[in-house]
Amino acid sequence: MSPKIDPRILDVRIQHRRHNEVLAELNGLIAVAKSYGGAIIPLLGPTRCGKTEVLEDAKTQFGNVRSGPGSLIETNSFAVGCIPPKPNDRDIYLTMLRAVGHGCAPREKTSAVRERLITAIRDDGIEILALDECSHCVETGANLSPRTAVDHFKSLVDATGIVLVLGGLPKFQKLIMGNEQVRDRSLKTIEYHPYRWTREEDVDAFVGAFLATLEILQEAGLRIEFDELDMARRIYGASGGRVGMMLRIMKASLFQAKEGTLTFDAIARGWELGLQGNGDVEPFFASEEPSDTALVRSYAAVMQEADLKIAPATLDEFEAARLVPLSK
Repeated sequence: MSPKIDPRILDVRIQHRRHNEVLAELNGLIAVAKSYGGAIIPLLGPTRCGKTEVLEDAKTQFGNVRSGPGSLIETNSFAVGCIPPKPNDRDIYLTMLRAVGHGCAPREKTSAVRERLITAIRDDGIEILALDECSHCVETGANLSPRTAVDHFKSLVDATGIVLVLGGLPKFQKLIMGNEQVRDRSLKTIEYHPYRWTREEDVDAFVGAFLATLEILQEAGLRIEFDELDMARRIYGASGGRVGMMLRIMKASLFQAKEGTLTFDAIARGWELGLQGNGDVEPFFASEEPSDTALVRSYAAVMQEADLKIAPATLDEFEAARLVPLSK
């Protein structure tokens, strides 16, 4: 049965501190990249942290809408695309070409697609091109070598002077560091990490984002029947401190809401049904509230899965390190 509250109501931008910090950092690096006549800006972090939302907001805030010479069609100087799974050489250029609003013939050669892209960037005044899911280039099954993938990005910057923002998982950093020419064309990597439970300002920011989500649901007429701060703690553990994952859990829970009421059990069931692998993690929705150690361990697990190192800074983090290594 479909919920009375459409889950798409949460397809909104929840403003929170880390999102705004990353967006501001990206804006500053774009200005530097433009002054260099083009550069690569890596934007990396664990899945469901909010990188995609940053790129979408950056396009809205930093792009200029205009018409190219002799064209009535408006274009944005900031384009956003997404690298598909298992890409080949042609896929990379075709993704970028579609991102700037152009297409090509089905069997057009890679070299021709590249030339179309370069022409479109110049004619339409594209200054910034952001690509999400760039880590697909380094995953098993990709139909090109990692070095070839980044060579395509480097050559496009050289040919057009564009600012190329590359979003993806942290493993993409190894690809950048493994190619001297790409590394020399790259500015500082922007790291988008989850909120850390042992930092008070991080806890406040995550809880604020969760409470803002509840306000949206209440304004839509949904009744909330649980302790909001207790649930914020449990949702932190279930999401590993990621606002994007928190929103995914909340959307899934709306399918369990009955009679216009969102309950503790509805969120617990939404988390159970909406995410893979919950049987192997802490019982964040048990009768007893999760311990601080369990919440720290959740954050550490997300960082470890993303191959990111963190150094234990508190007794809770040292305790969590017994089960989840916090540093490699």
